Amino acid sequence: MNIPKDVALVIEIADSSRLRDRNLKMPLCASGRIPIYWIINIVDERVEIYSQPRAGKSPTYRQIDLFAGDEEVPLVIAGETRGVIPVASLMP
Repeated sequence: MNIPKDVALVIEIADSSRLRDRNLKMPLCASGRIPIYWIINIVDERVEIYSQPRAGKSPTYRQIDLFAGDEEVPLVIAGETRGVIPVASLMP
């Protein structure tokens, strides 16, 4: 996967692809040092936010935040919160 260096955020919308997104795509984004990786998890009705990428042999994200119900998800670009999005507005 060739990821441009100026990508600030990747968002996946997942129902049946949740495992592939977590186990394949997320490590690829971490290895590319994408700062923020979201999974909008339709099945569990939550937003998973992965941040603080770690590349290397086992690329992953060091920080995981989960948002559900009536919570709001912070939209962070380049370390700055640009706004918030209600979780409910991201669900079908």
